[in-house]
Amino acid sequence: MKKYVIGKPRRILAIVNMLIWVPFATMLIVFEVQYHASIVNGIFLGLVILIINFFIAGPIIYSSGMWWSIDEEVFKYSSFRKFTARIKAFYLPKQQNSYFLALKVQQMDRIDLGWHDVPIFPFGLIGHPITFTITMKDGTTVELEALYTRESQKFVMACKHIESLGITLNDPYNLLEVIANPKRMVSQYIDEIESGVHHDLSLIHISEPTRPRLI
Repeated sequence: MKKYVIGKPRRILAIVNMLIWVPFATMLIVFEVQYHASIVNGIFLGLVILIINFFIAGPIIYSSGMWWSIDEEVFKYSSFRKFTARIKAFYLPKQQNSYFLALKVQQMDRIDLGWHDVPIFPFGLIGHPITFTITMKDGTTVELEALYTRESQKFVMACKHIESLGITLNDPYNLLEVIANPKRMVSQYIDEIESGVHHDLSLIHISEPTRPRLI
């Protein structure tokens, strides 16, 4: 059974990165205790490195905050938007299987590609996360952030797989073409659309995500 996973959590990579820093932090602490170095407070610095390593760096490397998968039977979506949820998912493996959403492929009718305008603090910029607006055969709709940028090519392949399952994929702004092109910047392309360079902005659906109904 063919299956695509976008934004798959990278637990092993996160653990390896953490283990690299543990000896260095431990060395600083031991050096401070043994030799009472006056130049740097090894105990303080070592503890700071360990705290950042275990509670910030590890969870960040582990997951982008969301991931989704689709095979021939089910579309699954998991979201760890709160950082505390990402920490729990990293240290409690069972948490990552608590899917935020699970939809049966046979009940999915159409997926529309769009985006949100999201302020990026503190830089004053506007981000444009790519979204899926999923319409079920019973008329229910749900909007989800869908693209994990490191896996753009896989994202395009997954979208083609979605179409092969008989689900209509509506891409009125040719986002897939831009995403598939490593020489194009999706954010710049969307900026051009919003400034009127491409297409008619009134045709696109841009809204805040709605709370999905679990089935």
